[in-house]
Amino acid sequence: MFYKWRKLNWGLVCFEGKGTKPGIFKPRSEGFLAAVKLVHWSGKIVCASRAGHESNWGCHNFPNIVNTPLNVFITDESNHILFPKAGATFTTGVHRNGKWFSIPGFDSRSEYLVLQHGFNVPLYVSPTSILKLWYGEDLLNYAESDNSGRVCASVYGYFV
Repeated sequence: MFYKWRKLNWGLVCFEGKGTKPGIFKPRSEGFLAAVKLVHWSGKIVCASRAGHESNWGCHNFPNIVNTPLNVFITDESNHILFPKAGATFTTGVHRNGKWFSIPGFDSRSEYLVLQHGFNVPLYVSPTSILKLWYGEDLLNYAESDNSGRVCASVYGYFV
């Protein structure tokens, strides 16, 4: 069987760095979702008050999380994290409560980012499902006071 990426959102999905402002969307397709691909469209997240750390998906070149610079999540309506569930390595350092992570082949300024749920345990979604795209520090209410910015993306799903 041939698998391919299918667009999940109708319009752009935009999230902000603080203030409980995820991007909310309903999948256009029904089926078992193994991964999502976020394609950057516009904007930047600023994760600290100092210049130079702005990024698409986390925090660029910030001390203590240089090796785990990613911080975006897909949740369900109740804010339970659905993506990433597989393929990510989370920090065990000082910022572990912020759930910073890395994924081989991607960084915080990548034009797109693939988050896995798992190909052996895909997630069932339908057009009635409510999904949210979050900046992690905003989702977790962790160290978000110095954050700013807004990122808009297209969201694609890999169905199995």
